[in-house]
Amino acid sequence: MNRLLKLLIALLFILLLGLGVHVIFRGMPVLPSSSYKLTATRDGRPITARLLHTPGATGKYYIALGSPSDPMPVLYRWFHVDFLKRRVSIADVPTEPKTGPAYVITNTRGLGLPSPKIEDYWTVDFMSLPGGVRFSGASLSITLSPP
Repeated sequence: MNRLLKLLIALLFILLLGLGVHVIFRGMPVLPSSSYKLTATRDGRPITARLLHTPGATGKYYIALGSPSDPMPVLYRWFHVDFLKRRVSIADVPTEPKTGPAYVITNTRGLGLPSPKIEDYWTVDFMSLPGGVRFSGASLSITLSPP
């Protein structure tokens, strides 16, 4: 029994080590989320948008706008919203395999909004929408509100 317990602990350790290596080199999986109601418009017209989150990352969400065939600047396809730090930034594009979840490296800083590195002027408002955020640029407007 003692030998079986040691073997089980060793297997669990190897599994956790493999998971850690996977997260470090591949990134965290990005999964669909329904924690907030997402509304996105471009020039006043609704556009396709997905709300995603990484497991275990409380208060951190990714927003994916449009599809690859949409004529939209690549810079403004992915956003990262961090409710704990009250920050919105442009996220690096997660890798999207043909099957399974997308993955994102979670240590990316992105470009802050508003930021002098971006030519557009952005407004980010965490105050007027209790528990949510509204941010907009020259043509995009995105709102995350509690369901």
